[in-house]
Amino acid sequence: MSDFASRAIAQRPVSAFLPGASGITTAKISATNYLICMQEKPPEKTIEQERWPELSFRFLLSTHGSGREIRKFEKLLEKADVYAPEFVGLDAEDRIEIRKLSDNKVTLEEFLDKFTSKYEKYGAKKIFGAGRFFYEMVRSLAGSKKPLMFIDMPKESIESLADIRKLNDAAKQFEGGKFEQSLINLRKILQDLVNKNVIGRERFIVENLKENAGELFATYPELILKKRLQILITFGSIHTTLYHDIKRTFPKADVSREFNFMPYIYATVHEAARKLMFGKPLEEETLARAILGLILIIRILQKLQPNDSEAVALAERKIVSKLTIAEIKTISQRIGSGTPLEKALKEGNVALPATEEEFNKLIGRG
Repeated sequence: MSDFASRAIAQRPVSAFLPGASGITTAKISATNYLICMQEKPPEKTIEQERWPELSFRFLLSTHGSGREIRKFEKLLEKADVYAPEFVGLDAEDRIEIRKLSDNKVTLEEFLDKFTSKYEKYGAKKIFGAGRFFYEMVRSLAGSKKPLMFIDMPKESIESLADIRKLNDAAKQFEGGKFEQSLINLRKILQDLVNKNVIGRERFIVENLKENAGELFATYPELILKKRLQILITFGSIHTTLYHDIKRTFPKADVSREFNFMPYIYATVHEAARKLMFGKPLEEETLARAILGLILIIRILQKLQPNDSEAVALAERKIVSKLTIAEIKTISQRIGSGTPLEKALKEGNVALPATEEEFNKLIGRG
């Protein structure tokens, strides 16, 4: 499923993703201060940048919504010298536990039981459920002895992020028949998410990346002996701008990226967010398709294909792309007057898949 949809029900510390833009206030915490506020003792020495090996950053961008995406990740993880995961909102204990998992000092079951219980109210048990991307990610990491570099915003900084659950407010307005208000609200919510959760969050990552890299070498001094160091970074597909920012920050480094699937398909709500990210006009029709598409993903499509986010995004695009803004408004009004979602869609001549077989037919899979 899309990054937005996979987090529209629950989450914050476990995996806040979204966009960030200029002109916002983001708490700046240096890597050293981060360790102090986390009550972790920073390394007594840092390794001067002149002594670093050549750096190679490899980005893997995905929806990180399903276990199908893990195949490419496993291959890249095996080749990487260091892994930098997307893990926003971690505290010192979390960092220690993840490193213990990699070092084979705790079992996968022990880690998951402790971590998902700690963040249960944020939906961790679902996010780390069997077959999901984050479950497969930590399963691959378990016992790998892979050095870890934590570059994402720590727990103390996440209050500067926007709450993705507000997308549900726009969805409720749409389902309440308040079509125009839902579009106005969706635009505001997406802009806030773009401003804070992409641009602001990425700014934090880039501003602290060199210091985090220096502390990586202090923590794993054996890495300094390498001539070339390959760092694997996994982030949500919305974060293409982070790739460009790191290229500018490390002009001498080899920085590359790839998507889990090609051609890559963004859900319509992601298309809307990316238009705001790059300052492009966001048409009302795109907003209308985005809000209906988000509802379809959460209410229907995700249930048919819970472990295939690529297929869910493709199905959503195929359904909403055929609808005009007038047709979508009528659907909203029907739902608002008490007509169930699926019946309102059927009355609007929208054919929905009811079985996995019909779902596969919709997206062109045999």
